[in-house]
Amino acid sequence: MKKLMNINSKKYTAFIDFYKLVPEFVKLPVNTKITLLKRNFTQVQRVNSSLTAHATGTVEDTNSLSVRRIFPDDLYCEVCICIQHFFPFVYDPLLLKILFIILIFSSSLSTRNSFEENFIDIQHLLSIQNLYIELFWRYLLSRCANYEKCVQILSTFVGRLLRSQTINSKLRDFVDETMTNQVDQLEPIMRAMWTNENK
Repeated sequence: MKKLMNINSKKYTAFIDFYKLVPEFVKLPVNTKITLLKRNFTQVQRVNSSLTAHATGTVEDTNSLSVRRIFPDDLYCEVCICIQHFFPFVYDPLLLKILFIILIFSSSLSTRNSFEENFIDIQHLLSIQNLYIELFWRYLLSRCANYEKCVQILSTFVGRLLRSQTINSKLRDFVDETMTNQVDQLEPIMRAMWTNENK
C-alpha cells in the first residue's frame, strides 16, 4: 500500500501544477488551497483514473495484479466499476478540464472532513465554482443537440460522483486501517492528503 501510494504522488504533483494555471486558485490563501486539495482531490483523481484507464483501453492499468492483491475483492470491484462509470465523460478534454476545476472549488467532496476552519471563505469559493459551472453549462449547450441532453449529462455526472464519494469513504477506511503507524513513511504530498485532519 505504501509503495502504491508513493507512486501516485507524481499524479498528485502533476495535478497541482495544473491548478497553478487556474488564476482563481492561485489567488487563494495557502491554507485554503491545502484544504481544498485534501477535501476534493480524491474525487478529481477518480475521474482522472477513468481517463487513464480509458486511454489505455482497459481498466487493468488501474487494476494491475499488484493493486488487486492490496484491496479486498469487493472493494476492488467497486473501484473498477466506479472508474468505468466515468468513461462517458473522458472523450472531451476541455469538458474534463472544466470539471476538474469545478470539483476542486467544492467546499468539500469528502464525507469525512470537518467544516470548522474559519479561514475558508465558503461564499467566495462558491462564487468561483458558479463561474465555472456556468461555463460548463454553456459549453454543454454548444455541444449537445438539445437542452434535455445537457440536463441528462449533468445529472448523470452528479449521480456518479455521489456514488464515487461512497466508495471513497470505504477506501479511506481501508487505507486508515492498513496504513496505521505508516503514514510518516509516505511521500510528503501523500502524507498531507491522507492524514486525517479530524484527528
